[in-house]
Amino acid sequence: MIKCPGCSKFLRDGLESCPACGTELPRKEAPKAAPAPGIPPKAPANETVVKDEPARQKHNPESNPQPEGTKAEEAFSQKAGVAADAVADAVREGAGVILKGLNSEGFDVDVLKRYLTTGLQMALKDVKLTLTVGALLALVPMILGVIPLIKYIAPLYGILISPILIGGFYYYCFKLAKNQPAAKNDLKAGLPLALPLVIAGLIMMVAISIGMAILIIPGIFVSACLIFTYPLIMDRRMDFMTAIKTSVNTVLQGWVNYFIFTFVLAVLNALGAICIGVGLMLTIPWTIAAISVAYNDVFKIESVQGA
Repeated sequence: MIKCPGCSKFLRDGLESCPACGTELPRKEAPKAAPAPGIPPKAPANETVVKDEPARQKHNPESNPQPEGTKAEEAFSQKAGVAADAVADAVREGAGVILKGLNSEGFDVDVLKRYLTTGLQMALKDVKLTLTVGALLALVPMILGVIPLIKYIAPLYGILISPILIGGFYYYCFKLAKNQPAAKNDLKAGLPLALPLVIAGLIMMVAISIGMAILIIPGIFVSACLIFTYPLIMDRRMDFMTAIKTSVNTVLQGWVNYFIFTFVLAVLNALGAICIGVGLMLTIPWTIAAISVAYNDVFKIESVQGA
């Protein structure tokens, strides 16, 4: 039955117009057949069926982004690769300079060996004292740097405390180089010269950092030029600027020899740093002792009389 919109009479299905009033009757659409089980309904003509959308997303890197951890690991790997290449280039350049120096007339390998072997003997004269100094110079700043509440003290420790301790160990080595008895009380010798030691250490740290930022080889060259700054302050009681100038002028007279010496010491400390920094407990005092031997050859120690 269908209702006439004109006279509201109910009429039978199939009529096109109302016999009473002549109003055209609306057509009734036939019901759509339900799809058979298991068969998906047909999509409209203006729509596109997307099949296996999860599979497409799986293979699409944009719709399925990588976890943040994976991205961080890839970025770290790339940076590590760049750093490794830079170190390798620096080592090759340093090796080239060393080979050039070895072929020069002024370089003597036996002198370098004597500096290292005598310095090691001096460092091992009192193993307990040497390791204590090494721990104060290497491990303490590392430990301070990882403690959340006091990690900002580590740079201050390196600026204010380390130069004074280094100066005291230089004086300890001076006495050993002059065959004089040395003891832990000699480490206090840096206290009266704390101001020039600290200022010189700060200037050296900035200069070497700039050199290292440019490239490793310039950093080693700057380190070589400043190698006698601390010993000159401790031995000749120079102010920091005079000590820096004297060291630079002395090294530039035969810079290849001092560069090779400094490069070897840098490699020595790099090897010490491999063992989670523990090896630095020996290599840092060894480095100071070896420089003391070289200083005695070049300037002759005056603050300590020989036996």
